[in-house]
Amino acid sequence: MSNKKWAQVLDKLYEMGGSGEYPSEKTEGEIESDVDLSQQLDLSEKQVREGVKTLLDRRLATDETIGLGKGKTIRNNVTLKSDGFQLAHDRDQAQRDRASNRAVTLLTLVLAFVGIAQATALTAQVSQIVRGTVSFVVWLGAFLILIVTYVGLYRSGALDFSN
Repeated sequence: MSNKKWAQVLDKLYEMGGSGEYPSEKTEGEIESDVDLSQQLDLSEKQVREGVKTLLDRRLATDETIGLGKGKTIRNNVTLKSDGFQLAHDRDQAQRDRASNRAVTLLTLVLAFVGIAQATALTAQVSQIVRGTVSFVVWLGAFLILIVTYVGLYRSGALDFSN
């Protein structure tokens, strides 16, 4: 979703139900992969700690140290607060809205092209004048309009499929 580590951590915590773990600097051994943020996100432990620190600084999450007994793995558990859940939910909803808007935009372009093609074909059937060169000019004009529209939408970010 985002290049910012805190945002990746936030989104993953939301996806994991609001809670996850990450190694502390005293961790010996591995944490179970289904709760380990560094493995879930494919980030380094340092990057996850930095992301969690940002969430803690913004008061979006709480953090606690978990020790499993003497000589056992010590790790940190981070849990989203209600503000963190709300922010993560809003980010998730915005991503879904962007995906939906992109789909509608592309379908609209396809429908516009089909409409122009259909109008040209119907006109060519009815009128002898529209055949040949005029038909080609209409198709070319329609194609150029669609290209200009596509480029405009692409530059505005409406067709950005990277997130």
